[in-house]
Amino acid sequence: MTRWLGGLVAATGALGALRASAALLTAVLLSAVLLSSGLLASTVLPAQQPVGGKQKGGAQEAAAPADDLAKLQAMLEQPGPDGRQARETAVQRLMVWPTLDGHRILQGVLTRTEDPDDVRGTILSALQAHLLATPAQLFGGAVAAERLSILRGYVAVLAPLWRGLETGVEEPAANPVRSAARTALQRMPARELQVVIGELLGNLPVEEQLPLLRCVADLQQLYLAKTLADLVEAPDSSVRAAARQSLQLLTFHEEEFTTKAQFAAWYEQFGSMRYVDLAERAARRLPLRLELLREERSRLIVESAVEFVRAQTTRTPGLAWQAISARTLVDDPAVLDACLEQLQKALGERLPAEDDPVARLQFCRALLDRWRLVAPDQIRRRAMLLEVASYCVKPEEAEVATEIVGLLVGQLDQQAPLARLAAIRSLRRFPSVEVRGRLVRHANALAVAPAAAKAELEAVLATLSSRTSPRWYAPAENDADRADWMKLVRSVCTLSELPELRGKGLDLALSLDAKDQRLPDVFTLLVDLVGDASQGAQFRSTCLIHLRGWLDQPAVADVLVARLRDLLADATPEVRQKAAESLARLPELTDPRRFDWITMTISAVRERLQVEPAEAVLQALVNVVQVCGRQPQMAENAIGALNIVLEALGNPVPPEQQFRREPILLALSTIAADPSAARGSWLGACPQLLAFRKRNSLRLILQNHGAIDLAQKVASNDGAIREQAQKAMQVVINTALLKPAKDAWTSTDELQKEAREVRNAFLALDGIDEALRLDAPEHRLLRLEVELAGGKFQEVEKRAQSWLTGGAGVGRAAFTPAQTTAVRILAAEALLGLNKPDAAAKILAEREAEPANPVALADLQVRIARALPPASAALAAGLFDKALRATPPEDPAFRARLLDWAQAKIRADATAKEVVLAELDRYVALFEARDCPQEQHDAFQNLRNQR
Repeated sequence: MTRWLGGLVAATGALGALRASAALLTAVLLSAVLLSSGLLASTVLPAQQPVGGKQKGGAQEAAAPADDLAKLQAMLEQPGPDGRQARETAVQRLMVWPTLDGHRILQGVLTRTEDPDDVRGTILSALQAHLLATPAQLFGGAVAAERLSILRGYVAVLAPLWRGLETGVEEPAANPVRSAARTALQRMPARELQVVIGELLGNLPVEEQLPLLRCVADLQQLYLAKTLADLVEAPDSSVRAAARQSLQLLTFHEEEFTTKAQFAAWYEQFGSMRYVDLAERAARRLPLRLELLREERSRLIVESAVEFVRAQTTRTPGLAWQAISARTLVDDPAVLDACLEQLQKALGERLPAEDDPVARLQFCRALLDRWRLVAPDQIRRRAMLLEVASYCVKPEEAEVATEIVGLLVGQLDQQAPLARLAAIRSLRRFPSVEVRGRLVRHANALAVAPAAAKAELEAVLATLSSRTSPRWYAPAENDADRADWMKLVRSVCTLSELPELRGKGLDLALSLDAKDQRLPDVFTLLVDLVGDASQGAQFRSTCLIHLRGWLDQPAVADVLVARLRDLLADATPEVRQKAAESLARLPELTDPRRFDWITMTISAVRERLQVEPAEAVLQALVNVVQVCGRQPQMAENAIGALNIVLEALGNPVPPEQQFRREPILLALSTIAADPSAARGSWLGACPQLLAFRKRNSLRLILQNHGAIDLAQKVASNDGAIREQAQKAMQVVINTALLKPAKDAWTSTDELQKEAREVRNAFLALDGIDEALRLDAPEHRLLRLEVELAGGKFQEVEKRAQSWLTGGAGVGRAAFTPAQTTAVRILAAEALLGLNKPDAAAKILAEREAEPANPVALADLQVRIARALPPASAALAAGLFDKALRATPPEDPAFRARLLDWAQAKIRADATAKEVVLAELDRYVALFEARDCPQEQHDAFQNLRNQR
């Protein structure tokens, strides 16, 4: 702002200067004409003599200008009044010197800081007059390039005069040299001056660019604004700041330009204006700027006072009440209002724990005194004074509190809503039956036209439902305002035109009385609201959430549980979901009726699970069954309910019912895996889990209930225990059938453990009635797999040979060809384990079909071939060949199998060496690859070297 005003003052002075220079301009132009016509020949240098004059020799011609410059420099250095004429003559002759050499003498003088004879002033005056001529006549008619160099030199030596100049206000007499330099620079040819300044700003060091930028701002030439604008985003911070300040001074812009885009927008609007026009426009706006300054000063005063009060109200320990009073209760209305507003925020919630009660009450009295002095029409100020005064009083300070409460209650009758609002907020500090009754009556009156009194209603509800100290309570049974209080709650909770207030009405409804009891009437109200479909889904759901608090109330719990079950069939999904979530809390209750409630709830949920269309509600219903089913003696009931739903869904489940399957199956497995599903009730969940192939869930259930431990009880005399044990063994075995074929029984410790359990389950069932055993082909295969995994090779061989040679047997399903092949592969594995590779190869060769897993077969063939004795080289070569043909070249095992085949083939038939080597030649690149193990590479080379 200071820079902007300074520039404006300088521009105003420039208006008069332009007029004063008119006469001088005429005189200078006349001199220029005389000079051009030769009438001022006495000032023409020897180098400018007419061509027809006497010519000098070459050496003399070169030496003459140098001698003349030396003489002129000597004349320029003559001191005192006696040398003035010589100095002026020298200046005049040097000013028209056509090369840079002469002007360097003048420019050197201009850089001096000591100048007792004011030679700089003489030079600048001469330069000012000389620059009024046309560009072609400048500096003795110097050529364009030389003239540009001369101008560049003058700008370079004059710009440092602006170093350190920050303000735009400067009288010409304050620095005559800078003032004369400014005039001289202003008279330089515009285009050439712009070029010179641009070149200097691009080449000078940063510390020399800064005064040049300030100089440009002082030249009052708007065409230079673009040159400054090019640097407002300069990388160097000091150059960037100087360019922005200078551009602001030059354009009278109220704020600094920080980007080129900002300047471009300004230039598009004001670029065609003259500097004088901009100065006049800024001068006309000056009163507005001064007014803004006055407003800014007032704002700073207010902010200072508010900041002081804020600091004092947050200090610990205690508040500096006297200091706060001194800053708040002042004559300046703006300061008073701002400080009151700050105190209103700081003290509105509670008073500090530690304070000076005497000083605090003195401040309260002072606020009341000021309140009485403020005119009645100053409604806001009076309201804030009384509100802040109320925040400075504690309810137990009876004398002052009684006075304050009386004033606040009286303020409820005022016409101004602002005053009533302040009173309602303030009364929160003074809970009592009388004040509550007055606020309830006031709110009931407002509820007649609630839209117009929304803010007041909201404030009353916030006050009446306040649970912070000092706490407000709901009316006791015998309180006079109980009926009015319930009327207010019901009215607010049914305000269809103000749905945002209904939540606050619910908060009030849930207030406890002085005995920390809920009001029974509120329960009835909430039940009515939940059942009223016109209240909206979200509000009804909120009411349901609040009703959960009554589940532990014996007097109404039975009614509430029944109502929640009915709401499971409500038309609104949100209500159904909240009802289900509320019923999920039944297990938390201690009421002796809860087991009956849970039983009836499971039945109600079972019926709803089959028809519920909303996924979120379905999940909530499933959760009810899950949490209830995990209660003691409830697992069987819950599992039965979920089984009924799954049976109704069918298997496979229709696409439109798919969303029900997984949540129900998860709940079924969770209940069955829980310890509460003991004594065999968990077995009820297994058929459906097996049907839907939930292997992981079944394994968890089997582990949690120690199912394999029941193997010892499959022949128990207790029929129930015997049946549970037999079913458990069947589940263990059938769960194992769900294992993915790619996972070998020996691949992990967990699978090895399961394999042992499955084998024990088979052994346990061997001792019961044959009709109850699991003897389907898939079960027989499974038994061979787990026995093989347990290293029971002889048992596998014996059983496999028996099943392969004995046929299906009476009443036993026969193996398919694929299953027969699987049996032979398992038997071959066992024979290999018994170190009978020949027998293993024989039984493997008798297979009737290709196996389901050719990779595993190839691996088995390789292992058998490697175990064969040297005498069986031909058999080994055949097995290696089959394994090799089943292995693609990109398989990591291919190289090893190729080497095994080649070595076995050569051992079995020496005449086949060439054929083998030719086959090896096809895979040279494979064995030369980087990933080939060294031993395989060496073995390959050894074979090829046998040619």
